[in-house]
Amino acid sequence: MKPEINFNNLVQQIEHTNEALQNNARLVINRHVTAKAWLTGYYIVEYEQNGSDRAQYGEQLLQKLAERLGKGISYRTLKLYRLFYMTYSTLAIPVKEFIVKTLPIGQSSIAQLEDTDNLNVTIRQSVIAQFDSKPPVSQFNGVNPDLLFNRLSFTHLAAILPCKEPLQRAFYETMAIRGTWSVRELQRQKRMWLKSLTLRQR
Repeated sequence: MKPEINFNNLVQQIEHTNEALQNNARLVINRHVTAKAWLTGYYIVEYEQNGSDRAQYGEQLLQKLAERLGKGISYRTLKLYRLFYMTYSTLAIPVKEFIVKTLPIGQSSIAQLEDTDNLNVTIRQSVIAQFDSKPPVSQFNGVNPDLLFNRLSFTHLAAILPCKEPLQRAFYETMAIRGTWSVRELQRQKRMWLKSLTLRQR
């Protein structure tokens, strides 16, 4: 049975995630940032769907959350994290594996991660309690989540987020990985593509 979650739980979960990830010197910075963004987005979406007091905050949730969290976490950042999770929900397994390998389970706010039999994820008092063993099912599988998590930084993925079409995102993800593109090069390639598209439409 899923425990009741409310706004205060949401604040605590995000604070614990940020503290646990920021204070661990062994983390590789790019995956650290990606995991933090993904988990924050996950907590927000989970709260929006199941929070016992979610109606109280409604459309103002992210603004209220930004005010309560402080510490440089703005409304815009929270909105980006939520979109990131919703777009890249298939990163569940690499994020779980990263957390398990890099954080001392049982000695921090990260609790033991356990697999579930379905796509529901149960949240307890700690930052993470359970993840499911399979990523959410989609019609288009896209690029391997392990490659995305381990080869592209969060800044790369955030630059690709505006691409609405999964195939277009997959193209830039694949090319950025194969070509070891910097974020600057990725953005340049996107501008060139948009320019050529505009010329063809004339």
